[in-house]
Formats: sequence, C-alpha cells, structure tokens
Amino acid sequence: ADPEVAGDSGEPEALLSALSTGPVGLGDRVGRSDPALARRTCRADGILIKPDVPIAATDESMVGSAAFRNELLVAECFTDHPAGRWAYVVGLHANPGDEPVTGTIAFDGLGASAPTGDVVVWDWQAGTATRLGPDATWPVTLPREGWAYLVLAPVLPSGLAVIGDTSKFVSAGDARLEVAATTTGARFVVKGAGETVSVTGWAETAPVADGLSVEHDPTTGLWTIPVPVPERGWATVAVDAG
Repeated sequence: ADPEVAGDSGEPEALLSALSTGPVGLGDRVGRSDPALARRTCRADGILIKPDVPIAATDESMVGSAAFRNELLVAECFTDHPAGRWAYVVGLHANPGDEPVTGTIAFDGLGASAPTGDVVVWDWQAGTATRLGPDATWPVTLPREGWAYLVLAPVLPSGLAVIGDTSKFVSAGDARLEVAATTTGARFVVKGAGETVSVTGWAETAPVADGLSVEHDPTTGLWTIPVPVPERGWATVAVDAG
C-alpha cells in the first residue's frame, strides 16, 4: 500500500488479495503501510473476511486473452448464504497498453456467480446501489491499470437486499455476516470482536429493525444499520421490509 512503491495499485492489489481466499501479506516498508486499506480485508480482531471460492477470470476473458489484448478482463467469486449467493465481480484493464479498455460485464456470463434473479449491484468505487435483472449488463471504461469492483446482492422475496459491511472488500463474507431470508425481510448474524458494524442494504421503502436505528435514503434506496457486536463475537438482527 506504500504509494511510493505501489503507485495507484495498492487498493486493487489489496482487493485481489482479499478475493484470493489466501493470505493478505503486508509487504510495505516499516512505517509505510496504510492501516485503513489493510482493515478493508479483515475484522477488528484481524480475522480475514474472504469469499467462499477464490477469484478467477471468466471463460470469456480467458478465451479473449484479455491480459494481452485490448479487452476487458472480468473475474468473479462468491459467498453462499441461506438467503442466496452474493457475487463479487472485478473488471480490469490488464493488458500493458496505454489505450482505455471499454467493455461490458454480462451478468449471465459470470459462470458460477451468475445471478438467478434480481440483484442489487453495489458499485464499490461510486458507492451506489442499482437494482438490475439477472440478464443485465454493466458498461465499463477503464484507463491503463484501471479497475471496477461490483458486489451483486440478491433481492430477497420481501423486496429487500442485504449488501453487507461495505467498509470491507468482501462485504458479505461469512466471517462477517450470515444472512437468511424471512417472509417479511431478513435475519442476519453479524460477527466481530467488540466493534460496531454498519450493515448496508437496499429497499424501496424504509425497513424496520427491532431495537436498532435504521437510516434510509428514499432517493437511493440505501439503508444502514449500526450493529454493536459484543465481546462474545456475534449479534443477531431481524429486519422487516417497510
């Protein structure tokens, strides 16, 4: 994460480390690490938050030789919960050329991460949420070494979506969150170590969480719930769609 060494690549390198399901190594010089960047990969107690499977390029990106041609490289992985599958999708300008790369991320081409129903797409860099269908496409234009990162959270039968802890790269990794759908919304277990975790989601109308405050933006549909996680390491929250 040392900008004198990594330049602008520290954040995508940390992202790919987190999505690899392997170790996250802090290889910076002494005193030059970025603690805020490192914390996006783990909980307060240092436990890494990972997907269920390591990130891998899609078949189309492999066949298209996106590492050598002016093509968008798309890679994906996922986390499974009782409520469904959360996908993590990365778009990269991975070739050595200076020309921008323009392409689309086709949801139905994501292999094992392809959604089976509507999803809410969390654009990591823009901080926005968009509801789309399973056959949607996401346009991407990237400069040299540019990247895009999307989290696809399933829309539950109640019409509510749980994106997760958006301060972490793997927002719905099972080291942080377990999500189950209910007839009226969702029930999730938030994991941590004596910390308050802000859980983010999407709903057309403001949801209700018993005993906890819910902030909802009617323009964007985004809601957040600060969840205090006691020293025992977990807290359970039930959310009902409005």
